[in-house]
Amino acid sequence: MIKIVAQFFVKEDSIENAIWLSRDVAEKSKKENGCINYEVFQDDKKSGHLIMIEEWKSEEDLNMNVQSLHYINYISRITEIMENGKSFIVESYHKLH
Repeated sequence: MIKIVAQFFVKEDSIENAIWLSRDVAEKSKKENGCINYEVFQDDKKSGHLIMIEEWKSEEDLNMNVQSLHYINYISRITEIMENGKSFIVESYHKLH
């Protein structure tokens, strides 16, 4: 199993749009083969700080998600509303057996 923790910061005037976009990509990704879970969280102290936590059965399943049209469209749209000078922080973890 693979767990992805992705963090990003959006402009204050774009928070609602970012939340909608993130929930939409999460719902679409949950329907993909190999998706165990995909959730969106918002920082309690800085509302423009969003975190997505994903769980995938395999690296191949994750790679298929990254190549999907809904994911590509999401990345394109979310990067337009991110805070200047900020980028994604993406961490990948494998479950130990």
